Amino acid sequence: MFNISGFLEKFKKISENNSFIKKTVIEAVFSVTRFLLEEKDIEVSGSKVKIRQSSVLKNEIFFMKEKILKKLVELENNITKDII
Repeated sequence: MFNISGFLEKFKKISENNSFIKKTVIEAVFSVTRFLLEEKDIEVSGSKVKIRQSSVLKNEIFFMKEKILKKLVELENNITKDII
């Protein structure tokens, strides 16, 4: 018999993991660039993170992309592979 609670538990774990990734991305971006993002500005897709913000801010983040990715490795054990 199909157990709906077990099925929904999978989505809860995915949501918790995405929230963790968003918080660590916010922390890494802030520590490198001093720009404070919000969780709504970040979209997680697999191991890639998309920043939804102004072009100017995204350009500044991309200039510091390598440093941010190195900081993310320190914070989350290499879960995030790319920032787009």
